[in-house]
This record gives sequence, structure tokens and C-alpha cells, in this order.
Amino acid sequence: MAATWTSEAGLRRLGFGAKTKLPDALVHRESRPTVIELGGIYAASKLQEFHGFCQTHGLAYEIW
Repeated sequence: MAATWTSEAGLRRLGFGAKTKLPDALVHRESRPTVIELGGIYAASKLQEFHGFCQTHGLAYEIW
């Protein structure tokens, strides 16, 4: 399963983070890629922003 995981550093090399959100990780699943965000104690506004980013880019997501 580790081979399906792209870290934050790997995502940066793929172009995430320059002008878009930088998720904590991306897991490549059969159905579609899923971004992972370590949410901790995020404010509702930050979660809404993350949801909007994922929706705009057609990404499934999980907040851990």
C-alpha cells in the first residue's frame, strides 16, 4: 500500500502548493485519487476552504 502514497514533498514536485493547496498526502486508489489532510483542530473556515479545493479539482478527500 505504501507504493500508492505520495507525500507532501512528492505533491510539491507534481505542482501542488505553488498556486494551489498543498494536501498532506495523496493516496492513489482504484476508483480515484484521494487526498489526505491532517485536520487536527482546524477552524470551520479552513475545512470549507479545503473542501472547496477538493471539489474544484475533482478530488476525493479524507480528513484525519
